[in-house]
Amino acid sequence: MDQLINGRRFWSAKEAARYLGISTGTLYGYVRFKPKTKGEHRVSAPPFRRIGRNCIKFPIAEFIEWANRFDTPAQERK
Repeated sequence: MDQLINGRRFWSAKEAARYLGISTGTLYGYVRFKPKTKGEHRVSAPPFRRIGRNCIKFPIAEFIEWANRFDTPAQERK
């Protein structure tokens, strides 16, 4: 079950991008990530829920855990 943080379960793309210190375009790039990509890219996509055709929300607790799981993309491959 989703965990409530400050009375909310989900962040908008803008809030999630602000947490990471990146643009929303970069965050959407992470969402569209294909695992076969090589190089210094993240291996896993951030946790998200698609709500309708044009709306993506990020579960706060899972997103924070994903963001803090590894310091560098190379560590994530292990």
